[in-house]
Formats: sequence, structure tokens, C-alpha cells
Amino acid sequence: MRKRTPRGEKTRARVLEAAAAAITSEGFAVATTNRIAERAGVSWGVLQYHFGDKAGLLSALVEHAFSGLRAGFESMGFEGETAADRVASVLDVAWALFQTPMSRASIEVLGNIRFEGRSARSAGRRVDAMQREIARLGREALERAIGRSPRAERVQSLVWMSIRGWTLAAMQGTPFDFERERAALLELVAESLEMDRNERI
Repeated sequence: MRKRTPRGEKTRARVLEAAAAAITSEGFAVATTNRIAERAGVSWGVLQYHFGDKAGLLSALVEHAFSGLRAGFESMGFEGETAADRVASVLDVAWALFQTPMSRASIEVLGNIRFEGRSARSAGRRVDAMQREIARLGREALERAIGRSPRAERVQSLVWMSIRGWTLAAMQGTPFDFERERAALLELVAESLEMDRNERI
């Protein structure tokens, strides 16, 4: 395995950022390695040195995005005195995490890439494992915000699926009023959590 230097790490990061920018602004099909190298200000040889080929670059991009999401969820704090306020805090942080160019690019890569050859199964398993891990971290963040109960679990599922759906809608360019949808979701969450509280009294 090649030893990475600080300079090499900066180059890798620059290429990954360029790849994310190219994919989110131009689309997966148009974002060729030549365009990415040009955006990053490096030669094809430099890109090849660090990532091998386009598949290696895309794999590194997905892994990098996953690391960023995991760190964001693990360090997530909560604001607000009520459970509904804390859910709003989780919702806003998660939405921001999924809207970074790196996250959006990785979702687009996963939606377009076709795993082939001998590594297809292991790559598919790795992607599945990452998606399960992010879902787990999201549910755990919501559990820390509102506690555990059957109704709280349903709230967690609703919030998590809403975030995922909104992210995909935003990526497809669908006209999307996040504030209105956010307010409606949080109203449902507050009502559900209030019912939960009353049932416990």
C-alpha cells in the first residue's frame, strides 16, 4: 500500500472535491475523469496515481462522503427544550449534511454506477453496509433527541424517510419548498409526541 503524504492528501482531497462539483453541476454521465482532473488542476496521471481509474475515484468519493456523514451524525448536538424542538434540530442538521456537494455526488454515483466483475458483490455489500450504518446513526440521533417508545420509533421512521425523500427530490431538480414541508412534518411530530406524553401520564 502506498504511503500517503500531507501533500498527497491535499491533492486527493482537491480531486474528490472537484469530482463532487463536476457530478453535482454537470451530471454523472458528463463528469469524465478528464473534466474532473481539469477542475482539480491536476493531470490524468496524478488522478490515476491516487485513484487508479474512474471506478477507484468514485469508490473513494462515496467512502469520503460516508465518513463525513458519519462524523456529522456522531457529533450531532440538540437544541431546544421540548422533544419536538430537538427533532427539529436533528432534522435541520441531517438535511444540511445530505445537501453538501460530497453527499449529493455520492448519492448520484450510487444511483448510476453499475458494479461489474469479480468485485461487484463485495462493492454491493459495502454500499449496503454504509447505507445501513447511516440509517442507524440517524435513528440513534433521533432516539437521543426524543427517547424510546413505540410512538417515538414511528416518529424516527417518519423523519428519516422524509429526509431521504427530500434529498432525492432536491437532487432531481423537483420544485421543493423545504420550509413548508419541514413545518408540516414538525407539526405531525409535535402532535405525535404530545399524544405519547399524555399516554404515559
